[in-house]
Amino acid sequence: MSCPYLSSFAGPIPGTPEPWAALRWAARAEGVVHLDDLLLRRVRLGLLLPNGGAAHLPRIRSLVAAELGWDEAGWDAEEAAYLALWARDHAPAGWAAPAAAPAVASPPPSPPPEAVRA
Repeated sequence: MSCPYLSSFAGPIPGTPEPWAALRWAARAEGVVHLDDLLLRRVRLGLLLPNGGAAHLPRIRSLVAAELGWDEAGWDAEEAAYLALWARDHAPAGWAAPAAAPAVASPPPSPPPEAVRA
């Protein structure tokens, strides 16, 4: 029988030999205070994975946020600070942050009545 809790730690993190369990262990045993400390110094995923491991942040959150005592707002703040620090200090030369979703454009304003009569 498979245990969903244990299966969340199974296997290596894609692109690395590190197991997912290394994240929880580091969060629990290495005095991690900030997400950048975890990902850049403790398990070094931010240095090994494309875009600092940003694609894995949802799973990382599920494994370490509670361990580190971060609620939703705490995680959001840590994630934003980590991504900003990674982009500033660790991104490859010429790297550009992924574009944010485009804003929905407003319809153009209606022409003034005198322009319609012409």
